[in-house]
Amino acid sequence: MATPGDKYPEHEETHQEESLAISANLDAMGFNAEIINLTRTSMPQISEAISIIKGEETVGIETRLIGSAGEGLLTLKLKSGTTSDLDYIKILLDYEVHEDNDTCVEQDHFQFWIESCEKNAGYVKLRIANDKTLRQLESSFVEYDAERNIHYLTNAAVIMSSEQNITSDMQCVVDKMRDTFIMMDHIVCGPSFSSVCRENFKPDTFGIDKIDVVISIPCPKWPSVAEEWIKRKRNYGWPSRVFISEHEKQGCYVVPVGCKECDRTHLDWRLSFVLVEQALVWDFNSTQLQCFGLLKHLKKFVFEKEIGDIISSYIFKTIVFWVIEESPPELWVPDRLITAVQVCLDRLIECVQDNCCPNYFVRACNLLTNRYSTTEKPTVLRACYFVRKDTIRLLTQTQLFNNALGSNRFQRSTIESAMNLLKSFLGDVISSSWAKIIKYKSISYFTEISSCQESLKTAIEYSTKTSDRLKGACRRNSLSQQIITGIITEVDLIRRRLLWTRTILDEDIKPNILCITVPQKRLTETDILMENINICHMNVAAGNFHLTNDMLKPLIYKLKHLSLIRHPTNYTIQPSRTFVTTIDCSMDVCTRLLQDGPQISDIAFFRFEKDVIPEPLQTEMHTLLQSNEQSNTSTVRKQYVTIDPVVYACFLKFWCCMKLERNIDMLKARDDMVWCCNLPDITNKAVAFNLLGYCHKQLEEYEAAFRAFSKAFQQSPESDATLVHMASLINCRLKSQLMETRMDS
Repeated sequence: MATPGDKYPEHEETHQEESLAISANLDAMGFNAEIINLTRTSMPQISEAISIIKGEETVGIETRLIGSAGEGLLTLKLKSGTTSDLDYIKILLDYEVHEDNDTCVEQDHFQFWIESCEKNAGYVKLRIANDKTLRQLESSFVEYDAERNIHYLTNAAVIMSSEQNITSDMQCVVDKMRDTFIMMDHIVCGPSFSSVCRENFKPDTFGIDKIDVVISIPCPKWPSVAEEWIKRKRNYGWPSRVFISEHEKQGCYVVPVGCKECDRTHLDWRLSFVLVEQALVWDFNSTQLQCFGLLKHLKKFVFEKEIGDIISSYIFKTIVFWVIEESPPELWVPDRLITAVQVCLDRLIECVQDNCCPNYFVRACNLLTNRYSTTEKPTVLRACYFVRKDTIRLLTQTQLFNNALGSNRFQRSTIESAMNLLKSFLGDVISSSWAKIIKYKSISYFTEISSCQESLKTAIEYSTKTSDRLKGACRRNSLSQQIITGIITEVDLIRRRLLWTRTILDEDIKPNILCITVPQKRLTETDILMENINICHMNVAAGNFHLTNDMLKPLIYKLKHLSLIRHPTNYTIQPSRTFVTTIDCSMDVCTRLLQDGPQISDIAFFRFEKDVIPEPLQTEMHTLLQSNEQSNTSTVRKQYVTIDPVVYACFLKFWCCMKLERNIDMLKARDDMVWCCNLPDITNKAVAFNLLGYCHKQLEEYEAAFRAFSKAFQQSPESDATLVHMASLINCRLKSQLMETRMDS
């Protein structure tokens, strides 16, 4: 078989101009080695932070983020308008598998021997090595071969339904996976325990609609079946000998997957080199990353339409590995990007023709086995030839690249100047996005506490412990202070508010909580505003309406001058027309994480705070009216409500004026509500317009109230509050008309 190096570059059309244009567009979208490196180094920290928020214990378990997110490749998926999966591997550190029966392991470790699969070199069976390990497992997940006097660990011990049980550490792992993402419904899918985004959370706020977790057992010694990967000759020095030596020492893993060629698939475990694969992707240069991204893009938008999932993403990744190893460095430059993609497609065509795509680590393992039938092969080949022939046209017709080649001339200096701004912009956006994700998880966890225990004390203890653990992780440098500062501030605000709530509910006192006037250490101006809005809320809860009204006047004045407190970074430099096109694409993909759903600065009120929030927000704690008569009270009440801080500040001002019976000030406060509800980027607009309609109703401005409630309905409200207020509005209007009729008569 000819290698890519044999025919490059003499016999390949280079497509230099198109390659440069598409590469530049990808650069401007943040899909290059530098930005991807920033993303991938942040993601493990997010995983750790979410584990802290969930209170997960990690003793004996190591969790690693894998897949597109772990490789830092989510940007292209989000820009393409598609959702993505988060893939995790949970490594059982107290378990080990070995080929050599004489290998010594630690006494407290559970041990298994590898028995190679006769039909596929990439699979093994696990023989239970000793009685201690055998005693830890439920008998239904151990299969005994009486003829050979061998006990095997079945993969059903991990690929399990909720009704099944094992009495080992594995059960604890599965239980934790089941509880990890409370916004998800849990299913078993292949080797993974999957959490699929619940219907009422779609489309998912973060572009993530599925989370896959797979349990794995370490194989500390590199398996002999993959020895060829260590020793084979590499003409172009990739991967390097240092890289190979380093990862050989780390071994691999086994994961619970049945071999398609075997009859007793419940005994099979697949050799997994996922962390080595991840490290190889991290070793890509920008052109190699972009080539891999374009192949995945073609797979999603072209191949899947033609032949479904016959050619998987993993096959494309394997093809890229082989081509990089066998190609000269001259191929992997921006003006050869399209050529590189086509070389990979040529390799794919050769594999389909030969019915063989060798695994990158275990050459004897064929990834195309049972992927398609003899009758399906011509269709698969046709799809491959189709994409190979019209690669550029197919790419440029997708949403991602339809404007990529709009100009015949390409200005490289323009993109380079744009990237200097973009890198700084992405750093801020990524940091804010991670904090937003973690906050949303913490809100969900508070929801779980309130629905299960109804315990304000438990919530206070949880928020205090979480804040301390997050700060401790920052001190240990396992979490970046820059990334985690936002969520620490949020958790501390929640904790203080809950403490104040307990004071007001438990004691018959009305303390005056003064506004912060001098910036505290490490608090930004935005943090100060948020702190003061929370303080205003607590003063309203305590009945200190005069004090709150005086505090809110300068606050709202400052909010109006900031216009929007959530977006401190706003680039307006426009060097050229080309730059405007590319930077718009970039900002769209990055800011989308911040524009949908609850923002990092939104205020979240929980059910156990219901008695200390204004009545219109108390109504928001009820979910939509349900026709199911059997619904219990715990499922028909909303557990929390989020509100934009700008909206809440303006509404508190109206609420105070109403309580103080200051009619002129109520009109001014209503105007503030109209102003903030018409800001383009406030969140939870259904709640905002609902509160605006309430203000109009109190002032007997019924037509304006009806318009506001109608706008609230257009925003797909999550509760029946708008319906309740609409009914109240109609009732008030009818009473008013009846009174007018009586007076006329």
